[in-house]
Amino acid sequence: MIIVNLKGRLGNQLFQWAAARYLADASKSEIVLYSGERDRKAGRTPPLMGFPLPTRVAQPKDFRKVFFPFGKFSKQLQQVLRHVRAFKSRQILSLDELEAARRSPCKNYLLNGYFMSSHIADAIRKTLQQDLNLLDFTPSRYPYLDIVDHPRAVALHIRRGDFATGPARQSYGLCSVEYYLRSLQTLEDKIGPVKPVVFSDDISWCEDVLAHVPNVTFFKAPTDGRDFEDMMLMSRCAHQIIANSTYSWWAAYLNKNPEKQVFAPYPWRAAKEHQNQYFLPENWQRVAKYASSVSPSPMLQST
Repeated sequence: MIIVNLKGRLGNQLFQWAAARYLADASKSEIVLYSGERDRKAGRTPPLMGFPLPTRVAQPKDFRKVFFPFGKFSKQLQQVLRHVRAFKSRQILSLDELEAARRSPCKNYLLNGYFMSSHIADAIRKTLQQDLNLLDFTPSRYPYLDIVDHPRAVALHIRRGDFATGPARQSYGLCSVEYYLRSLQTLEDKIGPVKPVVFSDDISWCEDVLAHVPNVTFFKAPTDGRDFEDMMLMSRCAHQIIANSTYSWWAAYLNKNPEKQVFAPYPWRAAKEHQNQYFLPENWQRVAKYASSVSPSPMLQST
């Protein structure tokens, strides 16, 4: 059994799911998800389970099976041997530990890290495409299907929220308007006029600063908590301009267009690139995320 101790929001959780699938591919273990006792007791399922995944919510007995697989003696051993290193060796915290476990797999592990790397997803791409496939959307999203399915649709994901005003801005930095305009212009230089579709956690702000962009559509997300549907709408656009957000990373990764153009901000964090060199796929284009002295085309001038 592989228990995934879920961390962060949907984008982060998808990397953790990919790591579990990657390990289960070798160990043939069942995968269960854990997002905390409060959620479990309240019957709340993780955002990740909006997808039709072959999994369930982890129960206390699952932890005993992973760390103390000794039947009726497990509860007693859990008290006596709580800090014994041999039992804690089943916990996987890093990509290096994940790779080591995959080379010498056993049946029981606790995944307790972020595992943010495209090479993991690439290794099980077909499996992930089956796992993360929505057959339908809620009716409130139907009006956008023709828009995102247009052959020249490009999704712009603009993350603000805590990136705009909270402590996270110090760690990750906020993508400038110029980053999106430069990326749009580069894409138009390659393929001609496009139809931008803006996705954001602050769509009113986006309407204020990007209303002048030709052919733009602003996605008004329903307030139903089904963020996984919005991600999949984003993935259906022909191209993506992502924020430094794992949420839009996955929207771009799951895009099935063989000729897709993906633009990603550089550096990923406030002042440095992501620590894992495999985080961004090689064929994604890096664009400076901060404003510079280079002005965008007059057609795309920011206000």
